Amino acid sequence: MYVSVCTQSPGQPLEFYEMQCDFPPLKTAAETAAGLLDIRAYTEEELRQKLQQKGFCREEAGETVAQFRERGYVDDEAYAKSLAAHLAGKGSGKRKLLQELQKRGIDRETAVQAAEEALQDSPGEMQRAQVMAAKLWDPAGHTKDGTLQRPDDRMKAKIARRLSSAGFESSVIFEVLSRLSGTEEN
Repeated sequence: MYVSVCTQSPGQPLEFYEMQCDFPPLKTAAETAAGLLDIRAYTEEELRQKLQQKGFCREEAGETVAQFRERGYVDDEAYAKSLAAHLAGKGSGKRKLLQELQKRGIDRETAVQAAEEALQDSPGEMQRAQVMAAKLWDPAGHTKDGTLQRPDDRMKAKIARRLSSAGFESSVIFEVLSRLSGTEEN
């Protein structure tokens, strides 16, 4: 653990030092982990990293996380299902769900299972992508002569970027853009 020290001699500017010290932490790893979990849920990997950031060694952090897993305080599967359902409810695609779950330390198999469960009861990926695209571009916009207008290239690019960042596959994005361009003809 490092401690910042500031000293000043008379007539001299402030001097800052960082010193390594071996003071025992004020809280145990278990107390720190419990405090973190009291605020929000963490995956095993996130909790292990947080404990290490708080100054606990890798072994102690790992042992604490293992104890918390055995007691049911940390559950990667439940966390993955909850996060996947939340993201799917916001309209995210399968790719985005997998990316977010794995970024938080969920193993691939658990992430795939949670993503599939979350998307199982929701509309298909194509429908969700079309809904998101419709929010960006209103096809009811008419030109002066009363015909429906098509999205221009700038709008198509904007829709494609948004759908891509939401985790939709490129084939789905291409299909949505094709439908927008082809169905607006009068």
